[in-house]
Amino acid sequence: MRSPSCPTTRLCGAGIRRCSVSTTRRAWLRSSRNASLEVLVVATDALGRRIDYLRISITDRCNLRCRYCMPAEGVVWKPHEQIMSFEEIVRFARIAAEEGISKVRLTGGEPLVRRGVPGLVR
Repeated sequence: MRSPSCPTTRLCGAGIRRCSVSTTRRAWLRSSRNASLEVLVVATDALGRRIDYLRISITDRCNLRCRYCMPAEGVVWKPHEQIMSFEEIVRFARIAAEEGISKVRLTGGEPLVRRGVPGLVR
């Protein structure tokens, strides 16, 4: 069941028991292009353990065609406008750290195919 303070309805039904986040952060997270990431920042899992990690997918592109994530029928790439900017990623990671996140993983299709990633990591 969804907690009254939970800002993310669609993910709370999947084992998330409790969500809490400040009103200011909730407003920013809701305006984010990747609002689904919000649950990782503010949630506990079905066993009551606080989730202290964040995975940010910085691209859906990849230079390989592995069957694991690239089915034979192909994949439709997301438009550039739907991918978080580096500024949004940095801001989101900082907010997550303030909320108790201790690990951030940059993932994607293949994160290093996105231009500027070494600068983002620095």
